[in-house]
Amino acid sequence: RSAHPFQKTNNCHHYKKDSCYSSILYSQREIIMSIYCDDESFAAKVLKSTTPVLVFFTAEWCGPCKAIAPSLHKLEELYIARFELCKVDVDINQNIVAQYSIRAMPTVILFKDGNIITRIEGADVEKIKSTLAANL
Repeated sequence: RSAHPFQKTNNCHHYKKDSCYSSILYSQREIIMSIYCDDESFAAKVLKSTTPVLVFFTAEWCGPCKAIAPSLHKLEELYIARFELCKVDVDINQNIVAQYSIRAMPTVILFKDGNIITRIEGADVEKIKSTLAANL
């Protein structure tokens, strides 16, 4: 069984955590949805969202990205339905990367009503937590 089971719907992948993900085991009752956005779906899923969106710029090869991913999913559980977590693969989605000048990995940007609220570069989970707490 794959470490990342997903369904593809309209250029967005929805990850259902019913197996081991980033070394954390989730029961089948716990379903947390993360959106995977690409160049085509970014505007609709992030900029036009009525819910705040935390965009996680990541890559398969990025060790720090993999290290903070479980913490981001725990934050998603903590603030369930108060924000969406959107993952953007920097290797595939060069238009978004260029548009937002992504130069460090990981980079996390919080959008609210289509506007950037804050940008955090690096694997600073505590800063991400405090940003979410202050803005949700």
